[in-house]
Amino acid sequence: MRWLRCEGVPRFDDAHRFLGYTGCNIDITESKVAEERRDLLINELNHRVKNTLATVQSIASQTLRNACTMEEARSALRRVCSPCPGLTTCSPGRTGRAPT
Repeated sequence: MRWLRCEGVPRFDDAHRFLGYTGCNIDITESKVAEERRDLLINELNHRVKNTLATVQSIASQTLRNACTMEEARSALRRVCSPCPGLTTCSPGRTGRAPT
């Protein structure tokens, strides 16, 4: 399947009688394929972000379940986060450490 953008303008003679159209067709298939791929990747990214946020929310909820004070809550969250101090991303092959 190919995508075409069609543009045309009507032509008239001096007596204002319609003669037809003058125009062109431009193949925009590559642009449409790129848009579809971009949309697919954005949807996948949105899905992964939602899953990650749900996981974070669940961990925080379970961590804070037994905290009676703000200090206990802070301490519990520090314990959960301490395995990765300064870590900003967990992508394979990247350190993800924030610049110092």
